[in-house]
Amino acid sequence: MALHLAWDKVDDYRDLAQFAEAGGIRIRSINPDLFSEDEYRLGSLTNEDPSVRRKTIEHLLHSIEVGKATHSEIQSLWFGDGTNFPAQGDFRRRKHWLLEGLRTVYDALPSEMYLMLEYKLFEPAFYHTDIADWGMAFTLCTHLGERAKVLVDLGHHALGTNIEHIVAFLIDENRLGGFHLNGKKHADDDLIAGSINPYELFLIYVEIAAAEADLDMQGKIGFMLDQSHNADALLCTRGVLRNCVDAASSVPIILRVSGGASIVGKDLAHETITTSIEEIVRLNASAVGVSVFIGTEYEHETLRNLSQLVNQCEDFGIPVMAVTAVGRDLEKRDARYLGLCSRICAELGARVVKTYWCKDFDKVVQGCPVPVVIAGGPICETELEVLEFVYDGMQRGAIGINLGRNVWKHAHPVPMMRALRAIIHDNATPKEALQVFENLRAASG
Repeated sequence: MALHLAWDKVDDYRDLAQFAEAGGIRIRSINPDLFSEDEYRLGSLTNEDPSVRRKTIEHLLHSIEVGKATHSEIQSLWFGDGTNFPAQGDFRRRKHWLLEGLRTVYDALPSEMYLMLEYKLFEPAFYHTDIADWGMAFTLCTHLGERAKVLVDLGHHALGTNIEHIVAFLIDENRLGGFHLNGKKHADDDLIAGSINPYELFLIYVEIAAAEADLDMQGKIGFMLDQSHNADALLCTRGVLRNCVDAASSVPIILRVSGGASIVGKDLAHETITTSIEEIVRLNASAVGVSVFIGTEYEHETLRNLSQLVNQCEDFGIPVMAVTAVGRDLEKRDARYLGLCSRICAELGARVVKTYWCKDFDKVVQGCPVPVVIAGGPICETELEVLEFVYDGMQRGAIGINLGRNVWKHAHPVPMMRALRAIIHDNATPKEALQVFENLRAASG
């Protein structure tokens, strides 16, 4: 795993490394924080202010000491340095400062440690970035020495860039240090690796596999998943999104767009569409969620809500997730009823169906022609109870979960989320996931 010194600060890094190793985790990479503080807004190593450049070097040298304490072998550097307007900085002067600072850091590396230099086309700077592409990173690394390598982040290129060609070139020059694996639709989206362009990822690995078969290949390649959120997506209303979710968050949003009834009202099923398609697009939702109430007085209205929403969202390529709600009628949650609900939603155009886990859940999945995710339902009495029904649902064909109360109302929501993630992404058993939960709960105090 990688430590990021913007967020992973502790008093004793040796203790942290021992704690990680006890859980079967090795800290391999240290990422200095060269962008989050206000002083870096005009650059770090390339800043016109010499005191900021000195502070940057001090932080980079501290990062090396953290690497020594944690037995990490990689210093992974990404600089957000750049400018937003012409004449805001001198290109060549900034390059000289950057190389001078990097030489100081490189010379301080112990023999077992190497430096990986990351590049990025744009953002946070939009006129120019000091290390904008792989060629600039490559050139800087050749000035530094053999233990300076290029780090390739799949989201840091212009659309259509032949990344596998870049990878092959760097391998041949013995300058490929590693990867930040993620997916992109537009720019640095940090989506799940392979979720948008799996063929690109395949072609990159073809080049790596071919090089590994070559006896002349030297050095190691580091792989880091640069999109592993605690949650793969967040389902929320527009009010929560605007007021409670960090605008800089890269977690995809599933926007809940139906409502109009409450738990204290006459009937929870009396819902309408609450959010316009223009607002959905403006909020950059990755998908939308809408509830349907099959077998209730408002069945027709909620199915019409679903159909109209599909009509609008398909024009913008936004998938609709139908939620087979039951309101207060919890006894309806059997395979026959939920299978019928899921099938109806799919036939009306839902791209994904969210429904409750039940006995014989595989029958629900088999009768639904689109992917099914598991809803949470009422709060369970124990963590193991939650983990067991999620595991069973995943084994019976669900592609994921969309839980609410059993995570957000839990006394330890982050450990609970990590435990559920272990089941979904690592195929952990309920007992293994419970151990993940207990370890993280103990670590959090």
